[in-house]
Amino acid sequence: SALEARIAKENLKDNSPETHSFDPCVISPGTEFMERLHRHIVTFVENHVNHDADWQCIDVILSGHDCPGEGEHKIREYMAYRRGLPNYRPNERHCIYGMDADLENLILSFISLNKAINNNNN
Repeated sequence: SALEARIAKENLKDNSPETHSFDPCVISPGTEFMERLHRHIVTFVENHVNHDADWQCIDVILSGHDCPGEGEHKIREYMAYRRGLPNYRPNERHCIYGMDADLENLILSFISLNKAINNNNN
């Protein structure tokens, strides 16, 4: 019947990938998605720092969505801050992961031989 056909069509629509697709607009500061993601990342880092010996000998800096600013600028500001500390070691190593070309340019502007950038294209 026409009613059955309409119900079947609506059921197909409800289960289609379009209606259950990921909304990229939720990847913004202040959204519930970002808050949940931040909590998961914090838990992940805390678990590794507390239970993984390899993580206990490094400094992990997490600047989440609740700290204003773009990621690459936060990294650059932190590296500039580190360079100004009295206990700064010019030979310390930095490993930065990101896929933003701006990040690469900002990091490369630091005169330091001990840095690595991974953007999945290397």
